[in-house]
Amino acid sequence: MLLGCAAAEVTAPSAAALRADLDGIAFVADSRLSGFSLYGNGTRLSVAGVETMGDRTRQVAVDVGGWRGVGTYAIDSNTGVGFIVQNQPITGGPPTAPTSRRWETKTGDVGELVITQFDAGRRRIAGTFRFRAENASGEVIEVSKGTFSGTLVIDP
Repeated sequence: MLLGCAAAEVTAPSAAALRADLDGIAFVADSRLSGFSLYGNGTRLSVAGVETMGDRTRQVAVDVGGWRGVGTYAIDSNTGVGFIVQNQPITGGPPTAPTSRRWETKTGDVGELVITQFDAGRRRIAGTFRFRAENASGEVIEVSKGTFSGTLVIDP
């Protein structure tokens, strides 16, 4: 069954499949490190991308429940989550958990994920997102102008 738009309407992904502004600074995920998947018996959608910056990485991701195809989904601590993880290596070593920093949506901080195009037959998806994320120290990052486009992986 084809849901959403016809195949011809789905935009081909650009060189980077996921982009956003983090506090107004461009985040451009490496297209090889971006992924979009349905899981939980097709009830949850995950959209994620990783940007490499020399010896550190940043990940921006959104995960929402109640998947139903094209439409708008709330991003908050009840229905979904938006998060950012930044890894910095110990001098001379790979990124490790003690050097990771994490920001995520909190209760009351509602963002949104908008699925603008979905072609189940071709497994193509595209959309936009925005959210506000906070870390344990109370530092806030505003994620805006988020866009993504690419192949959807379906994992029951």
